[in-house]
Amino acid sequence: MRHNELIRKLRHERGLSQTELTSGVCSRNALSTFETDGSKMSFESCFAFCEKMNITLEEYEYQFHDGNISEKRIISRKVKEAFNTSYSSELSNELLEKYASTNDFYYYSLYAQYYLLSNLNTEQLRSNTAKGIAKKVKRYLDAVDVWGRFELVLFSNCMFMFESEYIAFQFHESIKLMRVYSDSASYSADLLAFLVNGTQLMYERKAKVELDIFLAELQAVARKSSDYRTLLASRVFSFLQKSYSSNKTDEAERTQLLAVIRFFDNQKWYQLVSDVQ
Repeated sequence: MRHNELIRKLRHERGLSQTELTSGVCSRNALSTFETDGSKMSFESCFAFCEKMNITLEEYEYQFHDGNISEKRIISRKVKEAFNTSYSSELSNELLEKYASTNDFYYYSLYAQYYLLSNLNTEQLRSNTAKGIAKKVKRYLDAVDVWGRFELVLFSNCMFMFESEYIAFQFHESIKLMRVYSDSASYSADLLAFLVNGTQLMYERKAKVELDIFLAELQAVARKSSDYRTLLASRVFSFLQKSYSSNKTDEAERTQLLAVIRFFDNQKWYQLVSDVQ
């Protein structure tokens, strides 16, 4: 299905005339010509049409591909499933070959995340390969002025490869600008993952300044959220920060918190709270 055919189909399904759909966007004749012979239409106009028809870009993309999952989604799913098995050099090579043949950084990003996360807490992260991956990812991120979900997820998953100061810099310079997407459920989930990853990483590094930055933002998100993971993350790291800063631990609070963490079965947080002195 072509774009002009899909726009016409969606418009008819929603009972909108060409005049109604184009009001405030473009001329009716422009839409008529587009629907009839597929002449070029700007992205801004197509986006405005989707907004008027209450269709997200993800939904539009899905229908454009007739319900078929794109090749990128298929490969992404393959990588996600591969994390449940031992590291596969064949998959890494496949991703690199795909990147080489398409020059699409999406495939390199999958390779980077797969290699680095698969080798987390191993000597491989000190290898020249890992350092080269981190350098290439950093170079890509630095070239993008306003990040989208793609950059946020990539940075969040590879964050442990970067210095704390660089992470804090990107938090202020790039990630806070992404609040224009704050009404997106997907963005909200990705932002939460970033804040949790960043807060935990800074606590483990004992980087007090950066920990305060991340935790303050996490607490601000938690105050407006009813999501249990957001609330629990804020509570866990607030407790850890307080214990770390004061060199004292409230044992009654620790006992209560451990019971909650045990209920939600988060072994990593349970260990962190158990180990704090």
